Amino acid sequence: MTAAIGDRPLTDQQQAALEARDRSVSLSAGAGCGKTLVLTERFLAEADPTQPDAAALEELVAITFTDAAAREMRQRIRRRAFERLQTAESEEQAAAWQGLLRALDGARISTIHSFCTELLRSYAVEAGLDPQFEVLDAPAAELLKLETIDNRLRMLLLAGDDDTLNLAARRGLERLRNDLAVLVGPRAFEAIERWRHATPAALVEHWQRYFEERVAPQVLDDLCRSAPLTELRGMCDTGLAKSPRLAERFMELAALLDALPAASGATRATLLEQIVARARVVDVRGDKH
Repeated sequence: MTAAIGDRPLTDQQQAALEARDRSVSLSAGAGCGKTLVLTERFLAEADPTQPDAAALEELVAITFTDAAAREMRQRIRRRAFERLQTAESEEQAAAWQGLLRALDGARISTIHSFCTELLRSYAVEAGLDPQFEVLDAPAAELLKLETIDNRLRMLLLAGDDDTLNLAARRGLERLRNDLAVLVGPRAFEAIERWRHATPAALVEHWQRYFEERVAPQVLDDLCRSAPLTELRGMCDTGLAKSPRLAERFMELAALLDALPAASGATRATLLEQIVARARVVDVRGDKH
């Protein structure tokens, strides 16, 4: 028989998730499919004050991703507890649910940040923390990171640090600042951890493969669209050749340049080498008059 919550019947999967107590339960469903409903009922099933083995609220933790979700879940639990108060079958049950409602404001239903903050403040001495510490939100943390980078760059530049001066000259100060911001981001830490124990040979092999697969094709793409190559292709059609040998050289260059955009990988590199060789003016003279 399928149970119901209010006017809404539970599916078999929801019922199974509510009844499972001897294992971890993972719920996967789209928006509006009843995940919060199941979590609410599981929380109340654990904290049901009319049961002899009910858990105390301080023994339960409900973690959400956002503060809004935490507020919604608390409101749902409060609403369901109030419904049970109204349908209590005895004064003892009514008093038990009334007590739960009064204590619900202290229930640990929050984001992971809020839960950890509360836990660390409760044991600040043991954790070696100032109990008045504050948790930085994302915008404040990003601003603090940029201010720290700016201050450090300013110190290094004023001190005349050669490496910093060279980087600033080559990259530009704004690009250098942005590069450093990326390097101290969470993705950079993942990359550092991934390569921290790599051997020099492994690093060299990785960068060679990266250059061949990512850098070289991009450089060649840029070169194919560059102004010098476009200008060279135009020269091949202008009739500038004053000798058969020069005309033949222009025809060869035109054919190579036309084949370049569709080529890829090693073929494109070979074509570029041939273009460079054909573009050199060696022993090619105009007719004597």
